[in-house]
Amino acid sequence: MSSTDVARAYADALDRSDDEAAADLMTEDVELVFAHGSIRGRAAWLEMRAQRTPPEHLKENVEDAEYVETSEGTEMRARLVQRWIESGEVASEQPLRVGFVIVDGLISSIEFAPGV
Repeated sequence: MSSTDVARAYADALDRSDDEAAADLMTEDVELVFAHGSIRGRAAWLEMRAQRTPPEHLKENVEDAEYVETSEGTEMRARLVQRWIESGEVASEQPLRVGFVIVDGLISSIEFAPGV
């Protein structure tokens, strides 16, 4: 798979709420960098995902994603959209940039930059 294929598969797994499939695309010691800090390790990411409480009446998806291959992997620019489950109407959205570093077909680093 190309680095774009890996990044796209990761985003698709999150859209399906399939954290295990997303984790399978990461190295054991993946680093995830967020606006508020960072975590290291696939197990730590899975634990963080398990502890979060998704909004009961909202579904979150990546929409209008564009992927650009970089020297280290792929950058995705998209909109992170929350929709009301009952009506499908948009509840909130924000621009999102995600940088993926891909090594030997696995994600070794992800940097999330909301609002960019």
